Amino acid sequence: GNASGGTVNFSTMKFSEKKWGEVGVNLGSYGFRKYQFRAGGGLLGKLRFSMNGAYTGIDGYREHSSMKNYLFNAGLLLPLDSISNIRLVATYVNSPLAEDPGGLSEKEAKEDPKQSFNISQDVGEDLWQLRIGVALDKRLSTKNSLKASVFHTSRSFNSRLFNDIVAFERSFTGGTFSHTFKSRLGRIGWEIISGIDLESQTDDRKRFVNNGGVSGTKLANQLESFSSAGGFVVQRFEISKKLSLLPAFRYDLIFINVTDKITDDPFDNNLNQKYHALNPSLGINYALNSKLNLFANGSRNFETPTLLEISNSREAVKPQVSRTAELGMKSLLANGRLRFDLTYFMAWLKDEIILFDSQLFGAFYKNAAKSNRKGVELSAFAKINALFSANASICLAKYRFKSFDDGDSKYDGNAIPGLPESTVSAGILYENLGFYASLSAHHVGKVYADNNNDATSKAFLLTALKMGFRKRDEKLFLAPYFGINNLFNVKYNANVRLNSGRPFEPAPPRNYYLGVKFSF
Repeated sequence: GNASGGTVNFSTMKFSEKKWGEVGVNLGSYGFRKYQFRAGGGLLGKLRFSMNGAYTGIDGYREHSSMKNYLFNAGLLLPLDSISNIRLVATYVNSPLAEDPGGLSEKEAKEDPKQSFNISQDVGEDLWQLRIGVALDKRLSTKNSLKASVFHTSRSFNSRLFNDIVAFERSFTGGTFSHTFKSRLGRIGWEIISGIDLESQTDDRKRFVNNGGVSGTKLANQLESFSSAGGFVVQRFEISKKLSLLPAFRYDLIFINVTDKITDDPFDNNLNQKYHALNPSLGINYALNSKLNLFANGSRNFETPTLLEISNSREAVKPQVSRTAELGMKSLLANGRLRFDLTYFMAWLKDEIILFDSQLFGAFYKNAAKSNRKGVELSAFAKINALFSANASICLAKYRFKSFDDGDSKYDGNAIPGLPESTVSAGILYENLGFYASLSAHHVGKVYADNNNDATSKAFLLTALKMGFRKRDEKLFLAPYFGINNLFNVKYNANVRLNSGRPFEPAPPRNYYLGVKFSF
């Protein structure tokens, strides 16, 4: 997307010639249940398929917090020849029930953390979504390769807020086309990836008065469109075996249009906006030796407001612009048995988009003129011996408004709400002859719930225990397991609603789960 802060690349599809299958059952406290399956393998010669599906449901710890969700993924892989293949993928999601218990004040949470004030208005949402896509991978030569993909998504969404009901029908189409070239410039290794992203999204959005969970008077009826074209170039120069440079840039051109279909009221919600930005970045990696790598990265990032943020604002929301930098090291010691990463990061943001959430009037968004973020992250993994391994991570940071005046108050120097400035996680794992047991702990520092930093969600430490058994033979893999969350029954908030009169969402006390997975 246009944020351009980095790339996350992941795949859930496992394509293989050999047929395989997997089923799993998970049960837990508060009516939690999850049933899932996965399967794949060769089909009709070269064709390979992969699919997975799941049903998840929960009655909920709090009143009015039930949820049901159905998910199905399917894919086909067709090798055209030894250097190219085509993938067809489809995803269907149906969430007919997702109740929202809402937030509580600190006093209400202490008196009865299970209670909800959203029952009378049936606050929650339901949706379905279908996405289909086609992707082509082709190696043109030893130096050149091509990737192309196109997709289309249809979504129907209905959200019942406390006072309003928002519903929209979405059509979202896009494609990505990229070319990779690998060569050498004398002694310097060179790789360049260049491409374009094209996307177009249209929402037919309506808003109604919420009359006890039923749509009342129509408040808004508008057609929203978001179209973008982006070009990118990412390069890697291997100056030597130790030194690599990764320069990159991305240019985005974005059009946002809102057409107000209601013409007999005094409010004009029409909008026609164009944004464009060039975002460069540079990364440097230096291998000091075979055990220690040093790196530095810097970038400029640009992020437009979403259609949701534009629709739910009382004034024009501007794009968010940031400059980021990080310095760090990665080390591998003791023949790979000890690994740690250390990073210091800084970010300077202009017009950061801030969520305001009022229990009475719904969520809306504003820009904070300037804000800064900086901190240090450390993670480590150790293979202690043949039976025990351990991991730990820590993040200590400061997130502050540098300049922010919303017209009513000034928040200069205040902490940005919703972000803990300290998090620490640690765990230890025991494995022996198929049996395993893990003990983990997770600390989250205090979180401010408003821009004034008056309401605070207190720091907490969560501990979890999980144990199970894995048995594998040539045809069957069996894995039963059992776990306890919130081992010491800590009272804490699972979520904080920003700038709300009722900001706290209490989390469940100690709870249990068990499950089993079969693979064949």
